[in-house]
Amino acid sequence: MTPHPPSDAAASREPAESTSDPRATAWERFQEGAAAPMLGWRFLKQRPALWRYAVAPLIANLLITGLVLLLLILTALWFLSVVHPWFQQEGEWPVWLRWTAEILLGAVMVIASVGTALLLWKLLTGILCGYFYGLLAKEVEIMLGVAPEELKDLSFLYQVIDTVYDLAALIATHAVFLVVGLFPLVGGPLALVGDFSVTWYIFGRDYLDYPLAMRGMRRREKSRYCLDRLPHTLGLGATVFVMSFVPIIGSVFLTTAAVGAVLLHRRLP
Repeated sequence: MTPHPPSDAAASREPAESTSDPRATAWERFQEGAAAPMLGWRFLKQRPALWRYAVAPLIANLLITGLVLLLLILTALWFLSVVHPWFQQEGEWPVWLRWTAEILLGAVMVIASVGTALLLWKLLTGILCGYFYGLLAKEVEIMLGVAPEELKDLSFLYQVIDTVYDLAALIATHAVFLVVGLFPLVGGPLALVGDFSVTWYIFGRDYLDYPLAMRGMRRREKSRYCLDRLPHTLGLGATVFVMSFVPIIGSVFLTTAAVGAVLLHRRLP
């Protein structure tokens, strides 16, 4: 007898049935969080009807990511054509000092330009895409068996307020590490590592906010939840961070990350 294919309901539950291994190392938990957008992609492939909730944020992400990437490219070209030649000219400074100064200035420029790009990206996607991500995440929860009345609707106003909070956190983070980057020798590397780590956390927490906020958790409770699962949060945020600078494909995975965050939340203890 030919076996019957799994039903739609079974297929929709399949990615969320397994749970995260509590014995996993921090690196393995980071990888699990980073893989959440791909988990969301596989879930969407099994449930094509969900794509009607994903089209609007996907198109908006395409336009926003293209704009941000263009601004970063223009900034890099300006640095190479205008700033870099300053340190190639013979002068009173020895070669090693010019080399060190260029690295420090380059680190500051990277933090400033990437920070500005992320703020712009976060502002536009948080307001224009966040509402639609919330609708998509709610449909995923319902398909996974959660009763609609158990989930709160995430209003457009909620997304605006949440985006303002995240922007304030990003601005404070970039400001602090911009100052750290001014310290000689160790300042640049420390600033880059610290700035990216905190940014990844903010991005990961932002996506985990969808399943948490729909359950009525307050901001402090959501922050505690993400800190208690820091490797997963950082992993998810790292993928979102990278995908925010990848044209076309990145916009797809930024959308599937909302689905992946719901599935990841169900896997975590």
